[in-house]
Amino acid sequence: MRVPLGFRLVLRDAAGDFVAHLRTDGDPPGPAWEIGSRVRIAAICSISKIPPSEFPGTVVPRDFELILRSPADVQVIETPPWWNAERRSWLLAGIVVALVLAILGVVWAARRNQRLSTDSRRQAEAEFAAILVERNRIAREIHDTLAQGLGAISVHLKMVTDHIPAGTKAAVHLAEARNLTRESLTEARTSIWNMRSQALETGDCSDAIAGVLDRLTDSEGIEGHFSVAGEPIRLPPVAENNLLRIAQEAIANAVKHARATRIDVSLAFAREEIRLEVSDNGCGFDPSVPPPVGSHFGLMGMRERAAETHATLTIESVRGKGTVVLFVLPVSFAAHNHS
Repeated sequence: MRVPLGFRLVLRDAAGDFVAHLRTDGDPPGPAWEIGSRVRIAAICSISKIPPSEFPGTVVPRDFELILRSPADVQVIETPPWWNAERRSWLLAGIVVALVLAILGVVWAARRNQRLSTDSRRQAEAEFAAILVERNRIAREIHDTLAQGLGAISVHLKMVTDHIPAGTKAAVHLAEARNLTRESLTEARTSIWNMRSQALETGDCSDAIAGVLDRLTDSEGIEGHFSVAGEPIRLPPVAENNLLRIAQEAIANAVKHARATRIDVSLAFAREEIRLEVSDNGCGFDPSVPPPVGSHFGLMGMRERAAETHATLTIESVRGKGTVVLFVLPVSFAAHNHS
């Protein structure tokens, strides 16, 4: 460092540190004099403050300094390594700054994704709410027109039946007309229920599936059992609606076609998937044999709903031993579409 009479150098050897002075008014030494260089010097040793000695003829210096006559008295033998403590400190500081920036970037990206997910979820919920409103309006129209009309027709046909002798050709056709009217009225009411999705509007899919099982089995005298495993979670509207419809179709098939006396429905919530299983003890069928024309729309609809949610639908059945319908929905897909 520069001092009033020149430059001050701190030298270090095995014994410790000591000071050398270069008395000059010139420019500072060149870049060859770097901190940490190994040097050889030629200098005058100035000793001061010599204390009294206990032994005659001996001198013990208390301290000393070296006086350099010119920069030529310092010969640089070896320059310090490039990878020194200062550069290590700068590198460490750079790494710390990079890590801090990376963490801030990750936090910013996570918050941005969370905002986008929230906005997408709100948009999806708003769209689904609008769809529900329109479907409910159509359901009310069907109930107030088609269903009410079919009900009135059924009543009038019953009144006409009382005035026609039994066993006549007219009575046979009238009975057939009444049966068709009742079936059409049942289908209309089922369509109204499907369109309204009241169970999903007031509860979760577990409650909705349990309500479907009770509604379809009570009127037929079928024993129905429902169980839930795991912690129930709310699903995105599309996945939740498809889960309910597949359960409804599987239960309805067991009631209408299988002639079952017992239907078991289980819903399991796991970390990676949601499993719906509907099994019955009915007559079963051969899955390898194509169903009759016009009777396969239920199974086709179930498969289409499974494909829409990237789920797996498996139907196992043996004649005389019942049917098992297994629907497996990946939680990752449901969560992604929820966001």
